[in-house]
Formats: sequence, C-alpha cells, structure tokens
Amino acid sequence: MAALLILPCLAHAQGTPQTLQIGYLSNSAGTSALDREFFEAMRIAGWEDGRNIVVHARYSSGDSARFREFAAELVRLNVAAIVAWGTNAVAAAKRATDNIPIIMLTGTDPIAAGLVNGFPRPEANVTGIGLVDGLEGKRLQVLKEAFPQLKRVAVVFNPERPGHQDLLSQSRRAAATLGLDVRAFPVVRPEELKATFVEIKKARAHAVLILTDAMYWAHRADIVRQAVNVGLPTIYPARDFAVVGGLLSYSVNFNDMARRGTVYVSKILKGAKVSDLPLEQPETFELVINMQTAKTMGLKLPDAVLLHADELIR
Repeated sequence: MAALLILPCLAHAQGTPQTLQIGYLSNSAGTSALDREFFEAMRIAGWEDGRNIVVHARYSSGDSARFREFAAELVRLNVAAIVAWGTNAVAAAKRATDNIPIIMLTGTDPIAAGLVNGFPRPEANVTGIGLVDGLEGKRLQVLKEAFPQLKRVAVVFNPERPGHQDLLSQSRRAAATLGLDVRAFPVVRPEELKATFVEIKKARAHAVLILTDAMYWAHRADIVRQAVNVGLPTIYPARDFAVVGGLLSYSVNFNDMARRGTVYVSKILKGAKVSDLPLEQPETFELVINMQTAKTMGLKLPDAVLLHADELIR
C-alpha cells in the first residue's frame, strides 16, 4: 500500500463555505486498514482532506447506536455527501436526510435491510455498493468442504440489526441444500459472547457461522478467542477476523469496495446526481485461512480448500 494518510480527526474544522465537505461514517475506531485504504484512494483520485476537501469523519468503535447522532450532526454541517460503511450507518444516514447523497458501502443485502428499493437505479438519495445475494450460502459451503462430516452449524446473529432475520433465513435455506442442521444464537451485546459460545458447545454444534455485524467486527478478537476456546471451527464475514486468529473468512474484498466507493464520491463532488449513479454489487471476494489457528486447533484442512484460498495466514 502507498504511504498512509493521517485520518481525519473527530472534531475537524468546518472549513469555509466554498470548501467541499463530506461526511464519513465508519464502524472502526478511526485506525482501521479499511479507513486508510479509502482515504488513500481518495488522495489518488485527487481529493485530500485539508487541501481541497474537508472530511468530517465519525467513528462508532462498533457501537452502532452512535450513528444516529453522528448522522444528524453531518446533516447540520450540510456536507455534500455522506460515505457510510455498513447497514447501520447507511440506515442512520437515510433517517437523517432525504436529500444529501449517501454513498453506501456494505457487504450485505441493502434491499433486505430496507436501504434501497432495488437495483440498478437509485430511487432516493442512496447509491453505492451492496450485495444483493448474501454470502451465507457460500460460507456454509466452505465449511462443508473443509469439514465433510459436518452436520450441525450454529449461526450467531444480531436480532436488532436490520436485515439479520433475512440473512438467518438465507442461512437456513442454504443449510438445507447442504444437508446441514442450523441453530440460531442471538448476540446483541459483547458481554453475551462468552456465555453464547458455551451454549453453542453444549448444543453439540460442529461449527459456527458468524453473521456480519458492526459490534461483532469491533469485538472480533474476543469472538475468535471464544471460538478457539470451545474448539469449534468458525467462518467469519470479513478478512479482519482471520487476521486476529479466526480460522476461516469468506467475504467481499472490502479494500476493493473502498476504492470503488471513492469513484462515487468523486462524481458527486464534481456535480453528479445520485440518480445518475447506478447501484453496484461487489465484484471481488476472498477466502482467507489462518493456518496457525488450524494448527493450534489440531485441524487439517483438505488440499482442495487450501488451493482455493486467496490468502493463507501462517
């Protein structure tokens, strides 16, 4: 990666009325590789915070409830556009404004979550990138290929997250085609994680599927630790989980999504209307396997699965 930018501060100067301003909503604490990827791509596209734009960045640190306040603040600042990572951030921005362009960047189904009515043309003020068909089926398929004797899978989901019930339904349908039995385990708060994994173990699950959620991402190290502690193979919704020790992840390539998102921002800043910018779906996906975790758990993965991996973390 090229030299990294210093990320925008939480309380950035508003700039002059002539300065182009954008809002930025992220689940991170402001130091994630994905944030850096986005702002580096913006720089390459010719937009640099403090030079020709002002970025008002707001980071939730995994607490999605903060997005409502953040979005309202960005509307008061009258930014030219709001970049929103994830379903909860997009939903908060959409509730806050129906005229400021919102650039959606999410690896889950925005139609099921009620963020957009359909593809390809935006019907409101939301455009960007979202995955119409979830990846739960593919993740379960990866688990089944990695562990052919697999029969029972625990699915960890957040009942308070928009779209999760639909993702859970998708998981059940995909599991049925693979001959798998699914049991759902709701987790809303991080303090519930340890007890939930104990319950998953008691339920005699053979593996675990973690659905996409901002809180899960923020507490990914704890989730990975709990999964390893109970000795259950687990597949995660983002590479970041594998980086901190998660066994398997299959997801959208979020770095690619970040770079594509800057194209939307650039066009909006140059005067394009949301209605001129078709919604897109992710184009690249990645399977990541943490080989050190496999060794620690005493698991041997089939060669066919290893050969299909985009990255092996050793």
